[in-house]
Amino acid sequence: MDINHQLITGLSCAFILLVLGIIFYKFPPKKINSVYGYRTPRSMTNQDTWDSANTFSSIWMIRFAVFTFLVSGASYVLIPEYSALITVIVLVLLVVLILPLTESHLKRHYTKSGSPKSVVDEYDLPPTGVTSSEEE
Repeated sequence: MDINHQLITGLSCAFILLVLGIIFYKFPPKKINSVYGYRTPRSMTNQDTWDSANTFSSIWMIRFAVFTFLVSGASYVLIPEYSALITVIVLVLLVVLILPLTESHLKRHYTKSGSPKSVVDEYDLPPTGVTSSEEE
């Protein structure tokens, strides 16, 4: 592959990820579905987890796209004959990394049933809207 094609390929991959991230961020899926959005059993628990997972993952897609642009440019300068390969490998690894990052985010902020953890952790009660006497 020609060295200029290496740069074009790398930048194109980063651009596609950036466009997808922006689309997912600006036009997130409104309802839980099996076609469009970040779809895992944990994210599809309820509408709250669905919205949170889709927003979180789209933000990371945009961040990783910007990083991929930098990797593409740096690899083109340092190792031009392998620039596209390096960019594609980094891109694939980063896209795969979105899954554990988003699942970790959901685990930190939601219970398995999809209730926000801050309510459960703060009051040590099921999230039924009951307030503690300390808050009153």
